[in-house]
Amino acid sequence: MPATPDPQRFAQLLRQRGVTVPVDSVIRFTEALGILASPAAGELYWAARSTLLVRREDQAVFDAAFAEFFGLTDPGATRRPAVE
Repeated sequence: MPATPDPQRFAQLLRQRGVTVPVDSVIRFTEALGILASPAAGELYWAARSTLLVRREDQAVFDAAFAEFFGLTDPGATRRPAVE
C-alpha cells in the first residue's frame, strides 16, 4: 500500500474503468485522508468507498481498482469487520 495515497490518481483509475467519480467526491476523499493520519487498509477502503463510490453497480469495479492501486492481494479483507 502506498505510504501517501494519491486521491487524484485513484480517481483517474476509477474513471478509466468507467466509474463515475465527481470532483466533489475526490475532494471529500482527500479531506477524509487528512483526518485519518495513517489509515490501515480497511480504513482507507471505507474512506474511499464512502466518498468515491456513487453507484452501487460500480462496486465490483471499485473493489478491483482499489486492490490494484493499493497493492492488496485480498481486497475482501478490507470489508470484513474485525473480530475481537
